[in-house]
Amino acid sequence: MTKKLIAIDLDGTLLDVKGRYSPATGAYLRRLSNEGHEIVLASGRPFRSMKKIYEDLQLHSPVICYNGALVFHPSDASFVPLKRSFNASTIRDLVHKTKAIVSSYMAESFDNIYINAEDDKLDRYFPYADMKIIRGDLEQTVKEDVYTCLFNCPIEKMGELRAACESVPGIGWRSWSNNTHSELFIPGSDKGAALRYVMEALGNVKEDVYAFGDAENDISMLDASGRPFAMKENKVPSLLSRFPHTKNSVDEDGVMVALMEEFGR
Repeated sequence: MTKKLIAIDLDGTLLDVKGRYSPATGAYLRRLSNEGHEIVLASGRPFRSMKKIYEDLQLHSPVICYNGALVFHPSDASFVPLKRSFNASTIRDLVHKTKAIVSSYMAESFDNIYINAEDDKLDRYFPYADMKIIRGDLEQTVKEDVYTCLFNCPIEKMGELRAACESVPGIGWRSWSNNTHSELFIPGSDKGAALRYVMEALGNVKEDVYAFGDAENDISMLDASGRPFAMKENKVPSLLSRFPHTKNSVDEDGVMVALMEEFGR
């Protein structure tokens, strides 16, 4: 069989609401990885929040972090990483403009986390463990470019926050589904661009690339693949009219079942 590249979103796609995948899914993905298929985890998370999964699945592939802002290979130093970051001065300016409506911020580089207040909800996706935490007003503390900037803002103030963020050239803003949290992004820096970068680096053609996702930030990745799958019961129902969908949900081993049918085993 031709070696495949399989890009898989994490939350809501591979991981259920408790952040888990079944033993059967784990065993099957380990088997594919050990057979030489490239399984690429693609998430808005930082790598430290993906590392345990990467190691458990015995992967040997690049990873897509921060929704495509960082692509690197944890075990191959010869792989040239892709990095798209926010300028430190841009972050400081946005904090200055929005601090009256935002209750908490978090920004991070590969080594440092910048926060002005504790936000326990973020710890699941952006755990603070093993990171240097720099506390205080981000307008004063952020001195380096960062890969992500997150906001916790009342829903009724979201429009005001969005306007402030999108007034900055080259910056995009998006909210999290049914959530008071939102984030910055760089237009053109997304999971799709990241996946195409990995495809070119590894020499995969589109027809041999699979992708699985469940949310709006997965659309570009699904578009970039030759075999896209939207998860059954996903966060954006319109995905089901745009892409083929898995027969099973994330709670029913949807990724595994779809791959088993594709590979005939």
